[in-house]
Order: sequence, then structure tokens, then C-alpha cells
Amino acid sequence: MSAMINAMRVLTDPSDCGAVSICLPQDVEGEAYDYPTSFFAKRVHRITRPVAVEEEIHDIAEVIVASKKPIVIVGGGVRYSEAGKTVEDFCEAFGIPFGRDSGREERLPVFSPLLFGRHRRDGHACQQSDCTGSGLRDCHRHQINRLYNGLQMALPKSAVRFVTINNNRYHAYKADAVKAVGDARATVARLAEVLRQKGYHSAYSNEIIQAKNAWEQELLRLGALVCTGENFEPNIRQRDARTIPEYVKLYGSSLTQTSALAILRDTIGKDDNIVTAGGSLPSCLQRVWQTDKRGGYHVEYGYSCMGYEIGASLGVKMADPANEEYTVVGDGGFQMLNSELGTIMQERVKTNILVFDNCGFGCINNLEMTHGVGSLATEFRYTDGRKPAGDLIAVDYTKIGEAYGMKTYLCKSAEELREALLDSRKQEVACLFDLKVVPKTMTDGYEAWWNVGIAMESVNEEVRAAAKEVEAHREAARKY
Repeated sequence: MSAMINAMRVLTDPSDCGAVSICLPQDVEGEAYDYPTSFFAKRVHRITRPVAVEEEIHDIAEVIVASKKPIVIVGGGVRYSEAGKTVEDFCEAFGIPFGRDSGREERLPVFSPLLFGRHRRDGHACQQSDCTGSGLRDCHRHQINRLYNGLQMALPKSAVRFVTINNNRYHAYKADAVKAVGDARATVARLAEVLRQKGYHSAYSNEIIQAKNAWEQELLRLGALVCTGENFEPNIRQRDARTIPEYVKLYGSSLTQTSALAILRDTIGKDDNIVTAGGSLPSCLQRVWQTDKRGGYHVEYGYSCMGYEIGASLGVKMADPANEEYTVVGDGGFQMLNSELGTIMQERVKTNILVFDNCGFGCINNLEMTHGVGSLATEFRYTDGRKPAGDLIAVDYTKIGEAYGMKTYLCKSAEELREALLDSRKQEVACLFDLKVVPKTMTDGYEAWWNVGIAMESVNEEVRAAAKEVEAHREAARKY
């Protein structure tokens, strides 16, 4: 009984909220228990909105007032507290540009003049900033490297100050931030009142417009990227020289990952939903995707939960049955949990699964290649002796979908993908798309870097050079 009540406490606590599992051990499932009727009385579990204390709100206000060019990085608290409109109004009132982290895209507008694009270049668009506001809760390895270190590489490490609004005091202390502990929507609204009383407005002129225009040109380039053959030069230059010629010969495909996402974005309806998780696709979507509605973008990026995508497609469609759902998943992630296709078909739910097949774990292959390791078991190749260094393994993923009774499409060009997407909207059964996307055609890292473990001593000169580069980044980054 205590566990049941505490489960509801966790589910309704904005600070501790998370998944809850109620388990009955097998040895007691057949037992009977005389529960008191009082246990079944109606309980109301209220989701509260505590406002940060006035002292902390004024601490943050002082930092903002002292800054000329602050930025806001919108995190999970904005989503969970349904504070999107409040944050939007806040930024517009004080002329503060904002960006979005990977999992929070859905809570802010696409076309706001203050939206400099997700912090997709992790510091590039905000090199003149002197104050950064963020929730700082998603402090797992991805966000540490791509937000904090990315910003610090674009700015002198002593030149920028962090302020944070977070309903969890533990997370609020991160990055040595000036903090206000409370609900995002309620606290931002109160902070706005204080800043109005102080007559604050940022000192930006046309920097954000220039950054947006430059990025729009980059988006056009990424969306138009087509593989021209075996000598094609992709976005990612570090690679096994065999891979692209071999892939093109194997599949005869001209489709690239960034162009496929652009086609998907241009083809789906404005109220449709998109889902993804680990690998290179969340990074690509973070940079190139634009949402038309709040709540239409679902990305699990916390711990690179590869395989999450298929099950999530079912949940998202069940939550919003009136609109189409599109899941983008790499071939590596698809292989980890494609058995959930059976559940989708069992429930007769119409989902759209797009498998981006580049013959491997492309994200980690990039990481290996840029850290002197070489291509080590991250491309799907036949074993050549004791190592997977033989030819690429050709897989027809449409056969997996067909085995479950799904409508399937094989797409090797932009035209085939566009036609398949249009046809899929006419279907009533779940659809699976096998996209043969040429390797190394995801977005590059821009100014971001990945703070990973690397051998500090090695006989490999490339590894030693990579280790020195990592150390240089760590030295320039904020230490705590």
C-alpha cells in the first residue's frame, strides 16, 4: 500500500517525476489480503507550481540586468511545466534570443524572430553572449559536451555566466549557476515582473537575424545534398575509403540522410508527430527539424536509448490518434528492438517507421574515426578472418515489415521517398520505409566536441593527437 501511494507521489512530483513500475512477486500473486477500505478512498494528487523565493529571483535578475546580450536555452522544465508560451513572451518582452535543446523542440514556436535555431551549433550562434539561462537538468554526457563545453569553446570560460531555473535543487547547482529553484512557468512569469520593474532590455541589434539567415542557407544546402556516385564527397570526411564506393555499388542509392529529413519535413502534415532516439538522427533533427505545433516532436536523447523508437511510435500514435506519426531510426537502433513491430500490428495502430540504413552505427563510427581509432566494428561487414572487415552486409528491411503484414517501401532516391510518403498517407496499416541513405551524410559536428574517454598514451600517432585535442578542449571548458 505504501508503494502504491508513493508511486503516485513520484508520478505527480515535478522534481522527482519519472517512470514507475509496480511489481508483484510471483510467489504472492496467488495470495489474498484483506485491504482496509480506507485504502481505496479517493485521493487527489495535485501537481503544484512552487515559485522560487524572491531572493533567488532577484539574484537571477541582477545577473541578467548586468548582461547586454543574454541568451536562453530552453530545457525540459519548460516542457514539463507547459511554459512554452510564457518563455516565448518573456524573450520577446526583453529582446532575448532563445534556443532549444534536443528534447524540448516541441514547446516553442518555429518562426519567432528570436529563435536562433536549436543550440545546433552549440555556441556558434551565441558567441557574443555574456549570460546563458538554462535548466541545466539534462547533465548527462551529451548535454555536458554539447551545451556547456560547446558554449565554452565559443566563449572565454570566464566571460559567460549561467543562470538557471529548475524545480530540483540538486540540478540547479550545476555549472556554478546563479539559481532559482521553482516551477519554470511560475518562476519565469515572476522574473518577468522584476525585469519590467528594472526597465531591462537586451542590447542586441541584428546579430540574431544574421545568424538565422546564415543557418537557413546551410539548411538549404543540407536538404539538397545528393550522392553523385562513388567519388561523392559527403558532410563527414573522416571515413574508411572503401565505404561510400562500396555502398553505392551495393545499393545504387543517391539518397542522403539530410535530404531525406528535409523531404520528410516538407511532406508530412503540420499536425503530425515525429519520434527518434539515439544515434546521429537526434543530432540531425536538432539542427534541421522545425515543428509546426507544440507537442509534435518526441526525442529520447537522455542516455542514447537505441531501440526506444519503435515502442515510442506506438505510444505517440495512441496519444494522438488523429494525426500521422513518423519514427526515424537508424539501422543499428532498428535491429535492437524491432520486435515491437509485432505489438504495433497486434494493436492495429497506424505508425510510419523510417529505417535509415547506412550499414552501421554511423554516429559511433564518426567518433572512432575522429579519435584515431579507425573504423572498428561499427560498420556492418562480414567477418574477414577474426575481424568484421569484409564486405558490407546488404539487408532488405522491407522483408521484416512484410513478415509482420506492414505496408513497405524501398527508397533509394529523393523521388522514391517523396512518392512513398505520399502513398503511405492513404494506407490504414502501419508502414515501414527502408531508406538506403549513403553513409557519412548526416550533419557534421560544427563547433561541438565530444568529451569521451581516450587513451592518453598510445603507439598510434593519431590517437595521441586526438588525446591532445581532447585535453585542450577540457582545459578550455568550465570545470564544474
